Order: sequence, then structure tokens, then C-alpha cells
Amino acid sequence: MAALKVKTKYKDLGLPKYLQIKHTLKFKIEKGEFFAGHRLPPLKDMAKQFGVSYVTMHQAIVSLEGEGLVNSIHGKGIFVSEDLSCAPGAKMKRAKIVTRMWGEEGDYLWKVLHIIEEKLQEDGTEMILMPSHWTSTERIPDDETDCYYFIAPPAHALPGLQELAASGYRFAVIGASWEGQNDFFCVDSDNYGAARKAVEFLTASGHTRIGFIRAPFKGNTNSSDRLRGFKDALRDGGIALRDDWCSEVVWDSSPTVDEREAFNASIRSMLVSADHPTALIADGIEMATLVYRTAYANNIRIPQQSSVIGFDDNRLSLFQPPITTFCQPLEQMVDMARDYLRSIFMRKEVRKGNIFLPCTLIERASTAFLSGDIR
Repeated sequence: MAALKVKTKYKDLGLPKYLQIKHTLKFKIEKGEFFAGHRLPPLKDMAKQFGVSYVTMHQAIVSLEGEGLVNSIHGKGIFVSEDLSCAPGAKMKRAKIVTRMWGEEGDYLWKVLHIIEEKLQEDGTEMILMPSHWTSTERIPDDETDCYYFIAPPAHALPGLQELAASGYRFAVIGASWEGQNDFFCVDSDNYGAARKAVEFLTASGHTRIGFIRAPFKGNTNSSDRLRGFKDALRDGGIALRDDWCSEVVWDSSPTVDEREAFNASIRSMLVSADHPTALIADGIEMATLVYRTAYANNIRIPQQSSVIGFDDNRLSLFQPPITTFCQPLEQMVDMARDYLRSIFMRKEVRKGNIFLPCTLIERASTAFLSGDIR
């Protein structure tokens, strides 16, 4: 373990030396560097490391004992308290919510933000919103924030999140996950399983000519999981994957007018072709909207000529007929993230890695059994 030294911020405040040491140790306890039951170095060793007298070091420990953060056991040493739930500062006072700039996922992000806000108000925790372009995680953490919620970070955020986890920051990711990731806690919808369920639902309705329209925005981990689930379900069902029925365009940055027009044209070509799919899975609300608009503009009847399944159960007024879609368990996801952060804040044993919650398929009028008049 690195040598103990007073944090600069406590020196700059001009606090007495024993309080500088006390707050430095308290910070390490609250950030989880010293866990419940952890034995601190002997008083004389800590005094030497901090560069203070034995008396000053003793004052700092007595002050920490007064807050219930440590216990001095004669003949054994100084230990971080096993139960920190009653200690002052045990309640999380401040949470920072880090989310990407709105863009194509605006409705989803606002829903999650609203749920988090309600939960934090119940807990009496201050909420700080931090929109992020996810170019770097370096400016996100600060000493005053107790925990962090990261909402739907893109795929390229993984290295930065791993660095934060290695530095001991408390955070949970909502709405994103990475295969094989075990450094921190992610709670996500089971997008892979939902896509498989969509294919199974359509094949049970007689459809074997099924297309998939992917949201073409780079870094969307949910989109990648849905596409993977779609392909695996087709393979396992013995259904051929048609490249011309599977849109896999991905834009590295904001698309140009020509790129957007080319993408829209590819969707139109898929729908109006004489050899068109009888059912489409649209990855996200934006893609479902595009399918409906294209169908309407080209006199294609939903579901008579093409059944449609979407993701994200919102903005339903846009769709006529009402769209069959998957509802994500957003409130459950936020609850699990909050429970995780509470546990880690109290230095309890926690499970890191990915947790996936099932989505609910809500059947509406945009899907139908395959009939002989589809052409």
C-alpha cells in the first residue's frame, strides 16, 4: 500500500493537522480503500508516514472513533468498524448522473433520469447531472461525490470505466454491458434475449422471411446485442440470413446528408422489393419510425404486407397501427443499481459484472399471422 499522506485539499483548507489526517483517513474509508474490518497501520507508523507527532496522530484516531468509523482494540490494533451504517456520513449525500448527449436516445435517457431522480429524492441524496460526450472519463470524478450512475455509455467508454473501477470509485452502469466484463457493475436489459424472442414470435406466426434494421449509431452496445440475438435465433431456427434484409450500416460520426439519404434508400429498397421480407425487427424507436414513414410513403400496409416489431415502448402516438414492441424494465434496472451502490457504500460484499433483466413483449396491431395475400 502506498505511504499515507494528507490530501492537498485538506491542507489548503487550513485545518489543524489532526483534522487533516482524520479527513484523509475518512475519505479512504468512505471510498472503500480501507474496508470494514480492515486493520490500520500502528499509530507510530501512521504518525511517521503523515509526518506528525504521536499525540497528533492519536487525536485524529480519537476523532474517527467518535464518528464510529474506527475501533481501537487494546493489544490488537486499530480497525475500520465492521458496521458503518450508523456512522455520520453513512448516507450517500451526493450522486452524479453521467449520460451521453441526447441525440437518438433522448426518450430513453429522460425516462431513466426521471426514475433515478425520484429514487434519489426518496433517499435525500443530491443529484448532479453531467452530460458527457464520452471522450474521456478523467474529469468526471471528484471528492465530494459519493457515487456515480452512468447511463448507456457507448462501447468505447469501457477502458475509462475500468480505470475508474481500479481507482476505487463507486459507480453503476445502467443500460449498457460488455461481454466478459467483471471489473464493475452493469445492469442492462436482456437485448440479446429480446431479439431472439422477437424472431421466435414471428416464426410462430408463420414468418420465415425476416429482416433487421439496425440503429446505425456507433458505440451502441444494445444495438450490437440485438443484432447478435437476431442472427443467432435465425441460425438456430434453420432460417437463412439474407444480407439484403439485414441493415448493418454503422456511422463513425454524425452522418452527412448523403449518408443519411443512402441509409433511408436502403430501407425503402428492402420494403418495396418484390422479394421483400414479410416481417421486420426495428432496432429502437428511431428505426421503427423510419420503417413506418417509409411504408406510408410507398403504400405498404402494416401488418398486411409487413409485420413490424420495435424496441422501447415510448412515443406510441407516432405509430398507426399501434406497434408491437419490447418494454425495457427501466425501474427495476435503476433499483438494482441503487441497491448495489448502497451496498458498496456500506462496504458490504457485492457482485460485480453484468446483470441482464428480461424485456416484456407487448403485442399490438403491427404484427399478424402470415397470410396468403402478403406479396
